[in-house]
Amino acid sequence: MSQFTCLRCGKNEAMSASPVPGKLGQKLLERTCAACWHDWDEAQVMLINEHRLNLAIAQHYEVLIGEMKK
Repeated sequence: MSQFTCLRCGKNEAMSASPVPGKLGQKLLERTCAACWHDWDEAQVMLINEHRLNLAIAQHYEVLIGEMKK
């Protein structure tokens, strides 16, 4: 098994489970630490509120996913 390193902050503390289902969740699990995911979790609430995103609308959901990938 290879050593985990978060691509955002460089920490070696992997998440214990995928935060979202599917291929994207697997990528996040392999590349993001729990602390950075927590930061994103808080940031996405602000983005949803500030941009009045309705995640039931596909375009709005894609905006949020695009921000997450950044």
